Amino acid sequence: PLKEVNYSYQLGSDGTSPVDVDYVGDSSAKNGFHSFNDYDDALEMASLDNNNDAVLLGGVAYATARADLQYIVNLPISLRTVDALVAKRNSLGINSKYAYIVSGGITIFDPITSARVNKTEVADVIALASKAAQDFGAWYSFAGPNRGILSGVLGVVNNYGSPAVYGDLNTLANRQINMVITRNNNTVLWGNHSGQLLNNQESFNNVVRLVLSMKKSLNPTLETFIAEPNDIATRKRMFYTV
Repeated sequence: PLKEVNYSYQLGSDGTSPVDVDYVGDSSAKNGFHSFNDYDDALEMASLDNNNDAVLLGGVAYATARADLQYIVNLPISLRTVDALVAKRNSLGINSKYAYIVSGGITIFDPITSARVNKTEVADVIALASKAAQDFGAWYSFAGPNRGILSGVLGVVNNYGSPAVYGDLNTLANRQINMVITRNNNTVLWGNHSGQLLNNQESFNNVVRLVLSMKKSLNPTLETFIAEPNDIATRKRMFYTV
């Protein structure tokens, strides 16, 4: 069992609690989300403890401007109906393939108190995405029964996995809202939809991640051809190098 230990510090200050603007940050100051400007090895990012509208929209705007990763948008688990979830999604006005919208929530045992608690699913979604990319490839969906099962959780907060609410789950999918559900005695992430409204190939999240992965792997190679002659020989070398 875990043991709780208290420590006392001197000559220090806890400072003020962070607010939304601290998460969003400023590009010139390179704080908040912009603290990651110098890093390009991620495929997704999220805020694990703040899903206020300003933070969600700021995260999507940052990811869209970078165009090399996705921001995971967590709709609050307090939204318990389809109408409430869709209304929140509509009010945010997100229309970007660089967003992945998710909700549902998970129930776990608190590691300190052992009490059952409801938590956001964002950290687990990031873990699924990372494991799928590592074990299979970034172009594989990290949702569904093959790669989307969440381990170590007791269940979901807002379950749309039963046959009785199949139509509701489809309604959410049609609004690009991916849900954590209970299906066949498993807690599973269900939904492979990016956050864009246009219905094309990049409506599928794994296709978006495929393109992002290709850009990350090909850009360093293609940049070696910068300032080379723009002729057929160079283009042939580019083709065969890729």
